[in-house]
Amino acid sequence: MGERGVAVIMAMWLLAVLAIIGTTFIFMMRLEPIIARTHRDDMKAFYIAQAGIDHAVYILKRDVGGTVDHLGEAWASGLTDQVLLDEQEYSVGSYTVTMSDESGKTDLNTAPKSQLEALDGIGPVKADAIITYRGGSYRPFETIDELMCVEGISQTIFDNNKEIITVYTDGLTNLNTAPQRVLTGIEDGPDSGLTSIEAGHIIDYRNGEDDVDGTPDDDIYDTPTLPPVGTSEPTTEVNNASYINDIETEYLTGEDASSEVVNTTKRVSVKSSGAFTIISTGKYVSPSGQETVKKLRVVVDRGKQTPAIESRIKYYKEEPGD
Repeated sequence: MGERGVAVIMAMWLLAVLAIIGTTFIFMMRLEPIIARTHRDDMKAFYIAQAGIDHAVYILKRDVGGTVDHLGEAWASGLTDQVLLDEQEYSVGSYTVTMSDESGKTDLNTAPKSQLEALDGIGPVKADAIITYRGGSYRPFETIDELMCVEGISQTIFDNNKEIITVYTDGLTNLNTAPQRVLTGIEDGPDSGLTSIEAGHIIDYRNGEDDVDGTPDDDIYDTPTLPPVGTSEPTTEVNNASYINDIETEYLTGEDASSEVVNTTKRVSVKSSGAFTIISTGKYVSPSGQETVKKLRVVVDRGKQTPAIESRIKYYKEEPGD
């Protein structure tokens, strides 16, 4: 092959390299605007979700003066498809928000073994592992995500329980907001907890005649404190207590009534709660109709004394959008 042939081959190689560079440059020129639009849409969806968080905090702060939190209050209904408008009053997106009372959940740092065992996928062995983790040479849980550091706790177990576990309570469960899964297992004796049936009776009483929570006929627990043993006439509080313990009203007036009742009421409370979880899902719709979704999970301490006290963020996490 002569010098001319070598030159032709080199020229072909050079053209090929230039073609590759040119193609890559054109591809990047087309890709960069797409990346920029995607980032812009992500940020807009994020701030829409943040607007939902701010709206929820406002609702919680307005409720701060109440003495008892229950599922008939405004926060319990959440916010559905709250539409945001631009300057021309065209819809640019919306947010949906749910709020839940942390004191209506199982506290990983204070719950007895019987209550931990009632969690989905947690039996005696995993309950013992949780108790070992939070004590001894370990520290108390700082966030619920830390549960996955416990031996035997999988992502699936965590996901199945994350809406009903907390680390932000004083160890007392709010009778007016806790679901049946949380009430199950609350200690009613030295070595036992409420059964699912007993917890169901609490829910039945709380829901009222229509058996639906958050409606006007709900029965709100005013106090978990029971009348002294020996009360001869059934009262509202005695009847409430019969739901807590799934025993007859007459039994509560007998001399053996105190042990289970007292142990249970040491674990429950009715109160105005401090910490709430807010889950806000923001959706941005671009001019082309493309939807972008962002989801935020935040735990706030709304301040118990006055709406003037600044709410504190205890936990903040962006989660995958549904």
